[in-house]
Amino acid sequence: MTVEMDDDPILALPAADVLIPGIPAHLVMPLRHWTERVFDRRHPLAQIRTQAVCLRLGITPHQGDYLNGLKRQPDRELLKIVQATLAIIELDEEDLANLEQIFVLGRSIYELQRYDMRPRIGRRMPAGVTAVVDRARHDAPTQAAAHLGNAIRAAYDLEPDPNKAYLESVMAVEAVICPLVEPNSTRASLSTTVRNLENDMNSSAPAWMLQWGGPKGQPAQMVRLTSMLQLLFQAHHRHGGAVTMSQSQEEAEWSVHLAAALVQMISTGLLRKI
Repeated sequence: MTVEMDDDPILALPAADVLIPGIPAHLVMPLRHWTERVFDRRHPLAQIRTQAVCLRLGITPHQGDYLNGLKRQPDRELLKIVQATLAIIELDEEDLANLEQIFVLGRSIYELQRYDMRPRIGRRMPAGVTAVVDRARHDAPTQAAAHLGNAIRAAYDLEPDPNKAYLESVMAVEAVICPLVEPNSTRASLSTTVRNLENDMNSSAPAWMLQWGGPKGQPAQMVRLTSMLQLLFQAHHRHGGAVTMSQSQEEAEWSVHLAAALVQMISTGLLRKI
C-alpha cells in the first residue's frame, strides 16, 4: 500500500516545514536496507549487479567482495549509490515503489522521478508544477517534449545543471513556436520569432492573433505573449549579448515553469494565424 503525504495531517504540513535536505539520520537505515534488498546475494544476478554499480562509482571490492565494498561506503554516498543502481539495474515495481515511499515518508527533498524510461532520484517538484509539466509534455510535439524533459532533469537532478536547464527550456519553446511563426527559416530562434511577432503587431494588417480573449471580448494583445517570450530568452546567457553569465538555480527552475506553460499553450492553439 502506498501512502500519500496528504493522507496524514502531519505529513500534509506546508512543504517548507516538511521537506528535509541531504540524508538525515532517519533515512540512512531505510536506504541501506533498500540497497541490501536489491543486491541480495540470493539473487542469481547479485554479483553482476553489485560489480556493475561499483565499477560505475569507482568503488573497489573489500577483501575481494564487491558487496562488502559497497556496504562500507559512508552515508553521504548513499544517494549516489541509489542513483547508479537505478541507472544500471532493471528493477521491479516493488523495489521502485519501496524506494519511492522511503523518500515520501521520510519527508525528503528528493523523490523518485519517472520522466524517462529509467527512473532516477531528483529534487522534488511542487505538485502543481508537476501537473503543468506533464500536461505540456503530453500536448507538445515530440522535439519540444524532449527538450522540456531534458530541462526538468537538469533543473531538478540530484546534481542540478542550471545552465543546461535554462538552455533546454529555451529550446523547448523554440521547438514549438519557431516552426509555427517562421516555418521556412533555418535560423529561427526565440529572438527572431519575437521580432517577427512585434513587427506583425505594429503592421496595418496583422497576420497573427491570440485566441485568449481581452477585457472587452476582443483578442488579447500580442504583447502579452511576446513579453513572456522576452522574459525567457533575454535572461538567458546565450542571448545576453557580450556579457557571459551563468544561470542561478532559481532562474533554472523558473525557466522550466515558464517554458512548460508556453509550450502547453502554444501547442494547443494560443497563437493563431488570421
